Amino acid sequence: MKRYADDYVNENTVDGKGRERKTAVYRGTYFRFLLDEQAYQKTKLWYILLTAGLVVILVGMGFIANKGMYKIYVALPYTLCYFPLLYLVMGIIRLPAQASHLRRDQVGLSLDRVKTTSLVLLIFLAVGLVGEVAYVIFFAQGVVLEKELPFIALQLLALGGTLAIWLSARHIQVDTEPETSGSN
Repeated sequence: MKRYADDYVNENTVDGKGRERKTAVYRGTYFRFLLDEQAYQKTKLWYILLTAGLVVILVGMGFIANKGMYKIYVALPYTLCYFPLLYLVMGIIRLPAQASHLRRDQVGLSLDRVKTTSLVLLIFLAVGLVGEVAYVIFFAQGVVLEKELPFIALQLLALGGTLAIWLSARHIQVDTEPETSGSN
């Protein structure tokens, strides 16, 4: 990506067959998460489990045949949730294996993406919940709520999981690693 291009330098190397190749070598600042390794691994595992749960919940919500999903103010936010969910999954998959000696692009494409997309997903879920509650209160006269209430419950559950990811990711601090001679 272009925003990380200044952190890399192209160097000519010779491969095993004697051919000259250009390879990108990282020359930028290294970063670290201000968590010990055990806490980082536990946080990463929780992110994976919560995100898997979010995928199951959002897909499951689509199978509930409730009347509220026929309204644009419920269906559109629900549908739009899949875009930040996709990027949230991509960010969590890209979380590095260790909490230290990270390149700028590793931090930007993992933790920063998790923070941003979990906030966007949180907003879409909240808008969808407000739309569903407005439908139930103002427009659902005579409609049996046996399918609306499970939809609201799943939406609240997804909102809680997303809120947990966002709050947790906000508190992970990133710092530069101290420079050591001979690094890079």
